[in-house]
Amino acid sequence: MARYSGPEKRRHKRLKIILPTKYRLGTGGSAHHAETIDISEGGVHLGPVSLSTEWMLENCEVDLEIILPHLRRHLKAIAEVVRVEGSKRPHHIHHRRRHKVRLKFCKISEEDRKTIKEFVKAPRL
Repeated sequence: MARYSGPEKRRHKRLKIILPTKYRLGTGGSAHHAETIDISEGGVHLGPVSLSTEWMLENCEVDLEIILPHLRRHLKAIAEVVRVEGSKRPHHIHHRRRHKVRLKFCKISEEDRKTIKEFVKAPRL
């Protein structure tokens, strides 16, 4: 498949950065650890995430906690799974596959959204 090379269509600028993240599937589920691939004001790309197939559902709701270590901030949001990009082979002894998961923020405080926006737009060395 050819990559798109036209003008940017995304609403929000993305920043490729690895940030520690905790996620919980649904309400009351156990917390899992992941890392961001990129982040924007509108959502986050996590991966690789080890999920069993019953949880790999688009439109699934996920509780997120994204950690910005250098700002000493923990950002909390509820996000919706937009896309799951799976690997072809199982990872580890639990026969789970490693996935990259794209999420869009559904519920996030204005303060946390503003923090992400400023973080993404800040100059980098």
